[in-house]
Amino acid sequence: MKIGILTFHWATNYGAVMQCYALQHYLEEQGHIVEVINYKPRQYDDSIYAFFRFRKFLKINNYIENRKKETALDKFRKEKLNLTSRVYSYVDIPNISAGYDVIISGSDQVLNPSFLQHGEKRGVVAPTYFLGFPFEGRKVGYALSFGCVSYPQNALLIASKYIQDFNYLSVREKTGVDIVSSMGRKDAIVVPDPTLLRGSQFYSQLADGCPVALNQTYVYGFFIRHIVERRKAIGEILQGDKVLWNNEDGNFSMEGWLSKIKHAKLVITDSFHCMVMCLKLHVPFAVVTELKDNMGMNDRFYTLLEKMSLSSIIIHKKNIGILSDYSNVVFDWGMIDKVLEEYFHIGEDFLLSALR
Repeated sequence: MKIGILTFHWATNYGAVMQCYALQHYLEEQGHIVEVINYKPRQYDDSIYAFFRFRKFLKINNYIENRKKETALDKFRKEKLNLTSRVYSYVDIPNISAGYDVIISGSDQVLNPSFLQHGEKRGVVAPTYFLGFPFEGRKVGYALSFGCVSYPQNALLIASKYIQDFNYLSVREKTGVDIVSSMGRKDAIVVPDPTLLRGSQFYSQLADGCPVALNQTYVYGFFIRHIVERRKAIGEILQGDKVLWNNEDGNFSMEGWLSKIKHAKLVITDSFHCMVMCLKLHVPFAVVTELKDNMGMNDRFYTLLEKMSLSSIIIHKKNIGILSDYSNVVFDWGMIDKVLEEYFHIGEDFLLSALR
């Protein structure tokens, strides 16, 4: 089959790019011809206008760091992803998708209500990742994610129409089943994120493409949000440890990110995909959250870690002090690998059914 993938491959985010590459790699391994539909609305491009309009100059260091990261990720995309020509609007996707047998949408919060309502322009509905455009082939939602535990009512009215377009439907989080049900579909099942469709060796080999960040034992702190706050709090708790933060080693590449995870004695993060890489590379880790319990985007952590009885390592920021005793946490990697293998087969069975 010839398959097109629609996802947030264009985000300046290691996990967003990696989950796309993992799905492409898995499907190619099954003998399919796979392309990533290079859809990215123009409003997400970096520009002088955006620089001043959103006052990015007020946080110039963050801006520079983000540009370095994007440059590195763009190199990875061009080397690893089978990208189509650029598409700026969902209405133009049919122009390049006529030759596909299947289009797969997912995962990584592709159905979040904000993008649905404002993805291409504020106030303009963009049902791209709902596959809400003319296409005669099969429409598959794989590990669809919503970025919330309940859908806002105004967005729900829109989504309820487009959710019917999927021929096959699966979600990444347990709460996604209820969200899809509220939209009028009762057939959604929970499947693993695309990164879990690839084995440990896949990520280990990528990591080995980059030299070790430090020639000493270190803790890796990787945070997407609240970086200054987390750095201060964790630094005070782990005063006896060398802590390497995000990309302060100057290496912004995907391989560098994986290498920093692989060689750490402990990873502390708020990133779902960083957590997955720890599981795959057998690196002890802790997840620090902004919200308590299974709120907001925390469900993605609970959905996966509860399968391994590891939800206790999800730490709310107010309890961050327990990291000082974290060496007492034991990871049963044999059990973890077994659970991940079983979970992989759930995702594979879904895809084999959708693509047969």
